[in-house]
Amino acid sequence: MLKRIFLLLILVTIVTFPASTVNKVYKALSETTLWDKNEGGKREIAIIEKGDSVYITAETERFFQENEGGQIHYFPVEYKGKKGFVSKSQIYPVKANAEDTLTYMQTKYVKERVAQEKFLVPEMEWAMNLPVSHMGWIYVVLASLVCAGLSACTTTKKTMFYPGLALTGIFLTLTSGAEIMYLLCFHDHVLWFVQPSVVGGWGHVILNFILLSMVFAAQGGLFYFMWKQSFNSFLDIEGKVRKDHEEEEEEEDDDDDKTPSWLGKLAFWPFGLGLVLMILIWVDYFREGTMSADVYIWAFATLALCALCGMGYQLSKKRFLQGLVYPVLYITSGIGLACGVMILGMLMVLVIIVGAIFLAIALMALSAAAGALFGRERVTGYTDDGRKVTGTKDMYGNFKGDDGNTYTIK
Repeated sequence: MLKRIFLLLILVTIVTFPASTVNKVYKALSETTLWDKNEGGKREIAIIEKGDSVYITAETERFFQENEGGQIHYFPVEYKGKKGFVSKSQIYPVKANAEDTLTYMQTKYVKERVAQEKFLVPEMEWAMNLPVSHMGWIYVVLASLVCAGLSACTTTKKTMFYPGLALTGIFLTLTSGAEIMYLLCFHDHVLWFVQPSVVGGWGHVILNFILLSMVFAAQGGLFYFMWKQSFNSFLDIEGKVRKDHEEEEEEEDDDDDKTPSWLGKLAFWPFGLGLVLMILIWVDYFREGTMSADVYIWAFATLALCALCGMGYQLSKKRFLQGLVYPVLYITSGIGLACGVMILGMLMVLVIIVGAIFLAIALMALSAAAGALFGRERVTGYTDDGRKVTGTKDMYGNFKGDDGNTYTIK
């Protein structure tokens, strides 16, 4: 009986609140092409300008239904009255009006979906429908990071050490939250800022990569500062740690109270976790997406383990407030840092690969140029039959006479 009631409730819910299977409007991330058929046809119908909108038709809905669970690179849309196919990698969904609800469209084979596409789709759709755009979250990241830096500067004053350090952690948590929201709401185009067609050329790509590196460097440095200084009582004007007891006869007790260095080094673990997450994504890909969510949960649980180590030390020194506040800030601000490093790590792998290719080409060109300019020397020798010949010898010992023939000389 209960089973029938449960099924009836589900049926009523489906009938009463029909969910749209596709988004109504998409916006072009960069200038792209409207093709005559799927997978990028031979005939170009129109050029879709950057920022222009394309609209979903009944044909689009049928297309998604027919290709559900499969790989989709292009799908049918309408642009300025013309119908054709557009690359899904160059567009992103937007609301046609405030009442619309955006949904995340799965366009990959199930085995090729990353963890976020397998386990966090409801959270992604929630983030997509918030009134803050992907650029809005980037601005929040930058603003909160600046505030964290300013808060850290105030800790050089004794009276501001405790509030300044706590504010640093709070703003880092806000930075972390904004990074996560950005990753959720703009998953398909998270690295748009390193696409030349989107940002306007390779010069902007290089500049954005440098800025991205600077942001994570600043975030990591402030995270290390917040965590390491949370084990101290306060800072003097010069930024050095003052002793709780200034009497010389108590120096041995101060040495006993010195914070173990490994506790401060736990601030580097979010970077390590980011690399671990990057590796897990690749392992999951080669395992055809069979990795369970538990693996990722246990990976993030290591942040809590590090925080508990800090908490245990603080509580052992009867610093109850620090023991409760900073471990929480470690976890909340470390999650976004780890996720950011994961994304940046993937980008760095790409940069290293491309850089290695260009380096190999450059070395080959340099070697050829060096051989042409400096690799041959003028020599005079005698052939086996006693004839005197003059010519050049390259770095490999090959002798080429001025008459154009190659000889073996004594």
